[in-house]
Amino acid sequence: LPTLLSNFDLDTHVGLIQRLFKEDEKLVEMHSRLSSGGEKEVAFWKNYFFHCAYARYEAGLSIDEIWSSEHHGFGRQGHGS
Repeated sequence: LPTLLSNFDLDTHVGLIQRLFKEDEKLVEMHSRLSSGGEKEVAFWKNYFFHCAYARYEAGLSIDEIWSSEHHGFGRQGHGS
């Protein structure tokens, strides 16, 4: 489990989340159905980024670039997964 997920801080992911919303309409819909702010918001995004990291791991890709300080996650690879 990446360190940033064990101590997940939603505020550090705001820019990445905004870019994800611009790219993925289905994510916007899912987020609006499942998240209502507060702890549910944190749980939604922690779960989302965990699954992105796991999908990359399963595919043999680096999970570190999701949280690199240069791109802070959303590079040219797609939706962080």
